[in-house]
Amino acid sequence: MLEAILSSPPVIKALPGQIQYAIAGTYSWKVPDGVKSISAVCIGGGSRACSSGGFFGGMGAALRWENNIPVTPGETLTIVVAAAQPALGYTGQLLYVKGNDTIIKRGDVILLKAAGGRQNRDEQIADSVGVNGGNGGERISAPNNNSGIPGSGTGGYFGDGGGGAANTQPASDTTAGKSGGMSGNTVNGQYISNGGDGTGSMLTGQGGTSTRCGIGGGCTSRSSDYAKAYSAGGVGGCRIIWGSDRSYPSNALDVTA
Repeated sequence: MLEAILSSPPVIKALPGQIQYAIAGTYSWKVPDGVKSISAVCIGGGSRACSSGGFFGGMGAALRWENNIPVTPGETLTIVVAAAQPALGYTGQLLYVKGNDTIIKRGDVILLKAAGGRQNRDEQIADSVGVNGGNGGERISAPNNNSGIPGSGTGGYFGDGGGGAANTQPASDTTAGKSGGMSGNTVNGQYISNGGDGTGSMLTGQGGTSTRCGIGGGCTSRSSDYAKAYSAGGVGGCRIIWGSDRSYPSNALDVTA
């Protein structure tokens, strides 16, 4: 009996921790010893403004979170963090391009996925995997060709980001991103109308401060020739936490081992 007890393998208890990815790319993450479940959040990449079928600001990304995802100690998960759409200087028509997605997967099986900016909320929901979280604010349209266009905000943990009309529709969730504002000034006798980028959402849930991800890009318009400068859609992000009593969105702040 004593020999059986002495020969039993030691029980490994994992210390609480977290890992965050906020630079676009593909990563491999090995589950630490003793960790059998994780909680995670993914934020997609915001889309850039476009002038396809009208003039629209970029849409903020979706945010998706999940608690108690079963994992096996020592297994490797793949993390794909959405790249930002690049900014473009003054140019003519720019067709719509959807924002990139942020994903956590095991092999080919997607565990969590936050879609980037899309043309509308329904498309973003259809392209995401996970039931918790909000969507980017609806795209904002410009009143005319000579107007800048704000980007919309990223989705939050319980509601959608701000969007729909510049400075008029706030985010439906305090953790979600807001839509950009409008400003303008005259340079060398030529009026420049500027739509600001939307605001991203934080990877640490409710409370605390962290990197904001997933903003919808705004657009600046020049009155002399109606040319437009399109700002970048925001990069995505992913954060994974583990340990007892650690969960999204209210118990997800950083801990030190």
